[in-house]
Amino acid sequence: MHTIGKGNASPAVYRKLRTVLADRISSGEWRPGDRISPEGVLADTFKVSRTTIRRALSGLERDGMILRFPGKGTFVNHTNVPAKEQFHVGIDFFTKHNASHSYYGAIAEGILDEARQNDISVFLLHPEEYDQQQMRTPDGYIFVHRPNLELPLFGAIAKGIIPAIGFNYGINRHVGLVAIDNQCETQRGVEFLIARGHRKIAYYGNPPITKVSAARYAGWQEAMQTAGLEFNKRNVHFYDAASNPFAQAETFLHESGVTALFVSTAALLSPVLAAMNRLKICMPDDMQILCFDDLSPLGLDWPGIAYIKMPLYEIGRRMLDALRQKIILGERAPEINEKFQAEIVCCPPAPESS
Repeated sequence: MHTIGKGNASPAVYRKLRTVLADRISSGEWRPGDRISPEGVLADTFKVSRTTIRRALSGLERDGMILRFPGKGTFVNHTNVPAKEQFHVGIDFFTKHNASHSYYGAIAEGILDEARQNDISVFLLHPEEYDQQQMRTPDGYIFVHRPNLELPLFGAIAKGIIPAIGFNYGINRHVGLVAIDNQCETQRGVEFLIARGHRKIAYYGNPPITKVSAARYAGWQEAMQTAGLEFNKRNVHFYDAASNPFAQAETFLHESGVTALFVSTAALLSPVLAAMNRLKICMPDDMQILCFDDLSPLGLDWPGIAYIKMPLYEIGRRMLDALRQKIILGERAPEINEKFQAEIVCCPPAPESS
């Protein structure tokens, strides 16, 4: 039984306790990744108040000696072992093209801000370029594209050798998953249009050949079917990359006769808006647009338009934070399977000119 002091959490008591706990970490008695006993147990062990324990632990946390994960516990931080370098985390989407895309850019911004805060090195690692014999194995990996399990990198990830987090793509219990429920969010968006009185709602998007595009198309269908609304070839258009995007949009809008349009991604919105302008279709009086993307970074959040805004920055931060837990705690890390909810933003119509 250890006795540090009694009574209130005086500076001398909690600082002395902080030194005792720090010595246990420095000496190796408490090793990196070890879970520290709860505050109540420590208070009983050292015969001090929980307030004293809390202040001592707060000091250790500020010093970077321990890490607190709400609801999971307090753990010894790896960074206090002198021989241990900073974490090196690979990601699969930092090409010049993707970094400029608002979708990937927002995720990347969140990851990099979290990395700066926790002194983590983030680098681009294409899965097909990973060579265990020629390069250092990453401490962890984040991927946003469909994983090819035949590649050595994802083979190691699937076995739990390399901790990893996927966005919208899961592998197994060893691999964390952070996701947007694209089908549910699309259904909720179409229900938003229905609640505003629209009955002729068209779908304008990519062919349902990828997981995301298929989920968004299914969400539109589900909302229409649940509401008893008609859907057929006249109110569905799958974008054809081989055809002129503006001609496609103009032909569809001219023939569809709908009052609302769900656009599955911002990349398809500009031709639609150009066609509406050419056909003198006004928003929202003639047609209401709902786009599944954050339009504000693109300058397309025009008056009268609505869009589904995904919390991509927060998702980026959460992925790296969850991956850090997996790296530090190993098999003791909690399973990560989280879904983030999107937000429907409706831009007010432009004021009428007097």
